Amino acid sequence: MIRKIIHADFLNTELPPEMFRTVIIDPPYNAPVEARTGGSTGRLKRWITGADNATWFSNDDLTPEQFQEFFLQTLKKCYQAAESGAHLYLFCSRWRIADFERVLALAGWTVRNWLIWNKEHIGMGYYWRHQAEFIIFCTKGKTQRFVMDKGNVISVPRISSRKVQHPNQKPIELYRRLIEASGAPVLEPFAGTAPAALAAQTLDGECWSIEQEERFCRIAQEALHG
Repeated sequence: MIRKIIHADFLNTELPPEMFRTVIIDPPYNAPVEARTGGSTGRLKRWITGADNATWFSNDDLTPEQFQEFFLQTLKKCYQAAESGAHLYLFCSRWRIADFERVLALAGWTVRNWLIWNKEHIGMGYYWRHQAEFIIFCTKGKTQRFVMDKGNVISVPRISSRKVQHPNQKPIELYRRLIEASGAPVLEPFAGTAPAALAAQTLDGECWSIEQEERFCRIAQEALHG
């Protein structure tokens, strides 16, 4: 099966209409704005400031209005590329849930549930440290493709900060479980190091992973074909 790592801006990428059964989006959160004003610590700030020889990814520093319009166009493009009844998984920080659900509705997606990724290790924070991340689960219209044999808490250890190659890198096993539940072909905008493509490879499924930063595309290609 085809696993594509496409070096391109997602909004400028030509996609076949109504092809994908599953869309997995790990979007930019406009994270540098918070970190630069003192609201973030640890690994996030090290990536943004360039400490530990790391640099933040580009195009993640928009005004709220710019970000909403950018994300609306992204979700509309995904909707057009998804087949009827397709599943969409959207990683989401707690302070973005309301914004993301509103924009999902504007783009045509139907929110069905929230999943919780239990990272099994505590992370940043002062008032109960973060150990989980939300995933908004949506469908394209009505669907008979139910997920009835799984709970909405997925426990997969996060990647050690010593091993990450992208500031928002997620475990391949987490993506494998999502794809196993929802099927392929898979569309992965904002691919980073392309965990969806690597997970689809273990399931012999098709995946198109799109990433605009060349350095992450190289990492993904090496992992996929190495």
